[in-house]
Amino acid sequence: MLVLLLLLLIICILIIKKQSAFTEPTKYLLRAHKCDNQTRIMWNRMLEELPQENCFMIFDETQQSIEQGYYSKPEKIFLHTENDCKNLNKLHDMIYNTVESSICFTKLSGPIWVLENDLYFNGNMSKILGSVDCKGDFMATHIRKYKEDPTWSHFPRLVGDISSIPMEQRIASLFSIVWCSSKMIQLLHENLGKSSGYCEVYFTALAPETTQLPDSIIGVVIPSVVKPPNSIDDKVYHKYILE
Repeated sequence: MLVLLLLLLIICILIIKKQSAFTEPTKYLLRAHKCDNQTRIMWNRMLEELPQENCFMIFDETQQSIEQGYYSKPEKIFLHTENDCKNLNKLHDMIYNTVESSICFTKLSGPIWVLENDLYFNGNMSKILGSVDCKGDFMATHIRKYKEDPTWSHFPRLVGDISSIPMEQRIASLFSIVWCSSKMIQLLHENLGKSSGYCEVYFTALAPETTQLPDSIIGVVIPSVVKPPNSIDDKVYHKYILE
């Protein structure tokens, strides 16, 4: 009996180790569409403060606006256009709105932090993001149900199969800083051309479980321009405009 229990324990340990060995490292994906100093500073900070091998940029090259040599590590930058996204996803609208097209274009596997270029990390990026206990399949700020904000204009913006979700079951979010699980990335790929919509309502509709990012890392994350405090508080601010 004791031998059997020891054997079962060894099998369990081997299974856990095998699962751990295949755990995908977290990726960090910066969304950008122009060459400016603010985006360059953000990109350089990512390369310095996060595991460089897991940092990537997805750049909207529709207007052919990227300058050769402007951003370091060009081999880690994915260039794509609206046509690329439409070829990938027949329900694609615009790169700014239909973010799943951009994420899937990179072919990166999850989990992935997706970051906008007008965020400001008031502290070390690795420390801030690493402090988050990532739960569920999709994490964002400003999570709210339809009944909590029925006048939000983007609730109707689901298309394809997923548009059958009743309005009262839809959930809003803010997309400036989001986390997607491996399962979420897989679902985005599986639903290309079948379901889509405005990112701030589509991702929450597709995710089996949506979770609010913790207040502990959020300074101010709103659509208007904010100015971070002078002292380090290890929080994220949006919308930040470099002066």
